[in-house]
Amino acid sequence: MPDRRIGMPAKPVLYLLDKFAALGHLAAIEPAMGLMAGYGVQLRPVLQDMHQLRARYGPRAGTFLSNASECQVLGVNDIETASMIARTIGRMDAHHITSSMSSPNLPWKVPDHTSSENVVARDLITPSEITRLPAEAIILVNRGQRPALERKIRYYADRSSGTSSIPLERQRPHTARNGTVATVANSDPD
Repeated sequence: MPDRRIGMPAKPVLYLLDKFAALGHLAAIEPAMGLMAGYGVQLRPVLQDMHQLRARYGPRAGTFLSNASECQVLGVNDIETASMIARTIGRMDAHHITSSMSSPNLPWKVPDHTSSENVVARDLITPSEITRLPAEAIILVNRGQRPALERKIRYYADRSSGTSSIPLERQRPHTARNGTVATVANSDPD
């Protein structure tokens, strides 16, 4: 039950919108992206690539990314999306030290040794590296934190994730008291 004084629901709300592009242009969602978090609501659209988002929202597609507190990237196949992700993750300074030593031809000359340090910017991950990541990899970009390259947890196959593997056909819908629909796993065979 929402607390009417502050406009927040009693518990956080997550809208998981799989196949987001197939829903078409949702005019009400675009301006609400920047406001939802303040009301305890989180929107998580699932897209195949940036082309889908731009096709539906045009130049305003960036609204979704700039207001996202978290971005999960997996299985990127196109270079434009990979380039955008690489730019988002950023660069770092790479230090290179080069040294050389010359040995003189004349015996009375002292060998000469020189070294120099060069600092160059390097992408933390390049677009081509992103497109070549294995199927088990996921890139996590959270606001205010360093990006992370992790292994995907497949809850249905990984016993250590704390959930059991229950086939989809053995799941049943459940209606909660507030009228929302959730899916709960049915562990006993019917």
